[in-house]
Formats: sequence, structure tokens, C-alpha cells
Amino acid sequence: MDSQLARIYELKTQLLQLGYHGVQVDAMLRKVVGAAIPEEVSAEKRQQIIETLEKYAHFAIKARGGRGRNLRRHPGNSRLS
Repeated sequence: MDSQLARIYELKTQLLQLGYHGVQVDAMLRKVVGAAIPEEVSAEKRQQIIETLEKYAHFAIKARGGRGRNLRRHPGNSRLS
């Protein structure tokens, strides 16, 4: 599995732990790229998925009163992780 797919699945797991439902996470993916299966899209689209899921994770943590402490930095990505 390449690093982008690994990151996507890591973020999906994090979102589920933050309280999102699987169908909600799949809907996020479909909204970004038109598919719920990230293996079927280009590397560019996968990066869009990563950025979108990171935004949702950041929002969920802020909504819970956190300051992003639970988000991990991902190598090579200057955005939130």
C-alpha cells in the first residue's frame, strides 16, 4: 500500500474514533472525488482526499474542545495531520 493510501486509511480510522459514521466518511470521499474507494483514483485526487479528511478531523477535534493535540504531523505534509 502506498503512503497516500495508508494516510487516507489512518485518517478514516481517526474520523471514526472522533465520532463520524462510516457512511459519513464515505460521503466525504464521494464529495471530493466521486468515489468512496480511494484505490480507484489518481494520486492527485488522493491528495485532495487527504487534505479534506484532515480538515474534517481538525474540525472534530476543535468541536470537542481540543486544540489539535490528537492530530499527528505526517512527513512531507505541511498541513494538519
